[in-house]
Amino acid sequence: MNDLEKLFDGHDPEVVIQTIATFMDVFLKESGMENDRIVQGLLAGNTAAQTMGLTREDLEVLYRLGFNALSQGEIQKAHDVFYQLVTMDPLEAKNHYCMGVVKQAMGEFAVASDLFLNFLGLDATNPDGYLRYGECQLALGDAQMAREAFECAEAEAAKGNGDAVALTEARSKLAMLNKETVQ
Repeated sequence: MNDLEKLFDGHDPEVVIQTIATFMDVFLKESGMENDRIVQGLLAGNTAAQTMGLTREDLEVLYRLGFNALSQGEIQKAHDVFYQLVTMDPLEAKNHYCMGVVKQAMGEFAVASDLFLNFLGLDATNPDGYLRYGECQLALGDAQMAREAFECAEAEAAKGNGDAVALTEARSKLAMLNKETVQ
């Protein structure tokens, strides 16, 4: 309970939780979403995709559509597809990764960083997530955080997670940071 008290900054956690529940009830009623099928599904613990009856195969078709758009440089189209996928299927790691790549390509590095952190929360051993996160941190001016991310990428790739390209890329990015530090 001590952690909850810290989270709620000394406020009674039970009161805060009850206040949030009351707010949600009022919000859903006043917004007209009280009986919305997707909202009810989310409140029951399902993803929007599950509530909508989408199968893994349906979601894979959407993923391929977005991935193809991304591969062809159609950033806005890829954004639209991956935005939907992240919203409907938030527990699928690759959706967060691809949306992060899209936001990184759009120059929205802070948003991309958050998406790569979401990805790493779902797939913590993937060196590519650390690499992309580190690139965003560099773009945001945080060389120390970038270094730590590249070190994580190197460690995961050295364990056999990912491929040899990720290991080479991590070492290259670390060498670049080391060279910049010396100069």
